[in-house]
Amino acid sequence: MTAEIVAFAGPPTVTADLPIVDVVFIQEWNIEADENPGAPEWGDWEAMAEYLAQWDYGDETDAAHTVDYWQGGTYDDTYQVRVGGLTYWLNVEWGLRYAGLTRRPL
Repeated sequence: MTAEIVAFAGPPTVTADLPIVDVVFIQEWNIEADENPGAPEWGDWEAMAEYLAQWDYGDETDAAHTVDYWQGGTYDDTYQVRVGGLTYWLNVEWGLRYAGLTRRPL
């Protein structure tokens, strides 16, 4: 899979009629990288999106993690990214070193 940053964007519009799927969230990225040698370096957006997308199990993820509210933080930078043909939102808080990946239900 190759990730591509589509846009630096704000959070997506999220409502009961337009939900998102919370694919994965990692806090304290430096610990993740220390414990998992395959984790990309903090700050490599494309590699981070690819790494997080490995936890997207399609319909199974939809069933378990579809929500009707944005879960990103107030100070997150949000990027619209494409990974493996799917469009995601990668939200990152650079100072606190956390990142999350969301998408629309399949």
